[in-house]
Amino acid sequence: MEAARQRNPRSTRDRILDAAERAFVAHGFGEASLRDVARDAGVTRSLIHHHFRSKDDLWTAVLEQRFAAYFDYQHAVLDRPDLDADDLAESLRSMFRFLEGNPEVARLHGWSNAGSGGGFPDSGALTARGVERLHGMQREGKLRADLDPASVMAAFFALAEHWFQGRDGLRHRFGDALPDDSTYLETAARLLLGGVRSCPDEGPPLRGSS
Repeated sequence: MEAARQRNPRSTRDRILDAAERAFVAHGFGEASLRDVARDAGVTRSLIHHHFRSKDDLWTAVLEQRFAAYFDYQHAVLDRPDLDADDLAESLRSMFRFLEGNPEVARLHGWSNAGSGGGFPDSGALTARGVERLHGMQREGKLRADLDPASVMAAFFALAEHWFQGRDGLRHRFGDALPDDSTYLETAARLLLGGVRSCPDEGPPLRGSS
C-alpha cells in the first residue's frame, strides 16, 4: 500500500495537506501532531517529511493551497492604476466573502492570532503593497491625508476577521439583535468608505433598517 502511494505523489501530497488542515484547524499549529496527521492521511511520518521538510513547511503549504485564488484576486485589485476608495470596499467584501465561504481559514487565523502558528504566506507582501497603494492614494488626493495607511490596513483586516473569529462572543452580547452577515458587511464597507473619504456618498438603506 505504501509503495502504491509513493507512486502517486500528487495524491499522497493532497491527502497529507487535507489531514494537516484538519489537525491545524482542530488544535492550532503548536498542538497539532505530525503523528496524528500521518495516521489520518494513512502515511508514515517519513513520507510526510519526503513531501514537506518541516511542520512549518506543512503549515505554509496548507495556507497557500487555501489562499492562492484569494491572493491572486487581491493583487489584481492593487494592480489597478486608478485604485480608489470604492476598490477598498470591494476588497473588504471579497475578503469577507472568502472567510464566509472558508470557515476553516477563519479558524486558522484565530489560532495564528492566539500565538499558535506562523504567518500567512504572501500576506506580508500583500499588506505592504496595500499600504504603499494607500500612500499613493493620499498623494493623489483620493484618501484623507490625516490617516495613517498602516492603521487603515489594520482596521480593514479587523472589520472582516473579527466578525468570524469573535462570532460566539458577539452572539452572547447581542442575542437576537446580532445582524446577519450581509447587513454587517455592508455596514462595515460603509464605515470604511466614510472613514477614508472626506465626503462619503450616502448609500441606499440597509436591509432590516427602519
